[in-house]
Amino acid sequence: MKIIPHSMIKNVLTQADAFNLVKNNFIRQREFLLPPKTSIKYGNSSFFNTMPCAKLDEGIFGVKVVSRHLGRKPTLTAKILLFDSNTGDSLALLDGDYITVLRTGAVAALATETFAVNGYNRVGIWGLGNTARAALDVLSVCRKNSEPLEVYLLRYKDQAEKFIEKFSHLRDVKFSICDSYEEVISNSQVIISCVSNADSLFCDAEKYPAGILIVPVQTKGFQNCDLVFDKIFADYTAQIKDFKYFPQFSTLNYCGELTDVLTGKIAGRTSNSERILSYNVGIAIHDLIFANEIYKRVGKFCSDVALESPTEKFYYESIIPSTPPL
Repeated sequence: MKIIPHSMIKNVLTQADAFNLVKNNFIRQREFLLPPKTSIKYGNSSFFNTMPCAKLDEGIFGVKVVSRHLGRKPTLTAKILLFDSNTGDSLALLDGDYITVLRTGAVAALATETFAVNGYNRVGIWGLGNTARAALDVLSVCRKNSEPLEVYLLRYKDQAEKFIEKFSHLRDVKFSICDSYEEVISNSQVIISCVSNADSLFCDAEKYPAGILIVPVQTKGFQNCDLVFDKIFADYTAQIKDFKYFPQFSTLNYCGELTDVLTGKIAGRTSNSERILSYNVGIAIHDLIFANEIYKRVGKFCSDVALESPTEKFYYESIIPSTPPL
C-alpha cells in the first residue's frame, strides 16, 4: 500500500483538471455505487463523517473519513483509503485535506457556472479560508465570461486583506471589502458561503435580490431561503433529506440533482430573475476519482507499507497463557 502525503498531492492536479473531473463525475454519477455519508456527531459541532464509494467498472473502491473537532488545528481534516475492487487489495492511503479542499472548490465553481445568471461578473464570498480560495482559484480559470470579475469579500479580522493578497496576480479580478452580509449580498449575483459553521441566519430572505445564486459550501445559514427561493438543487438528494424544511421544499421548489441538469434531464436556470440555491453537501465520487488520479500519477514515487495478510486459512490463537482451573 502506498502512502501519499500532502507534499506529493498539492501540485498534481491543475485548476482545469479539478473542474473537468468534478464535471465529468457529476455527468457519470449514476454509474457509481454511492451510499449516503454517515455522520457521528459529538460535543459542540464536532463530527466524524464516513464516505464510501465504488466505481466497479474501473476497479476502484474508496472511503474518506473526515472529522471536525473544535480546538484542533486544522479544525477539519480528512484521510482517504483507496482499494482495488477486483482483488480487495489496498492501494493507497492519501492525505485527504488538499483533495477535499480542491474538489469542494471545484464543485462550487461548477455550480456557479451552471446556475448563475447569464454573463454574471459579481461574486460575493464569505468564510475566506482554503475552500474559498480554491473556489476562486478554479473559477478564475474556468469561467466562461471573459469580462473582469468583481469579488465582494466580507470583512473579518484580516482575512479579506490576506485573501486579496493571495490573488493579487489576477489582473482581471477586482476586490472590494464589505462590512456586513447585507452589503455583500446587495452587490452580488452569486454568493459562495464557505464559513465552517453558522449558528444563525445570514440575512432576511427578502433582502436576497432577484436572480441571485447561493452556493452554500457549508449549508447552514440559509434555511429561511428554503421555502421562498424559486429553485433548489443538490448534489445528492439522499444527503439533504434531514434538512429542517426538506419535507416542505421537496414538493415545493426542489428541482433535483446537479447531475440531471448537466445531462439535460431537467432544466437548470430558466430565467435571470430566479433565485436559486445549490446545496452541495459533498459526495464521495469526487474524493474517489481525485484519489485514484493522484495515485496513478504519483503513486510509483511514494513509499510502500506492507500490510501482513494471511494467505492460508486463519485460525485464532490466544495470546494469553491458559490458566489451570482452581
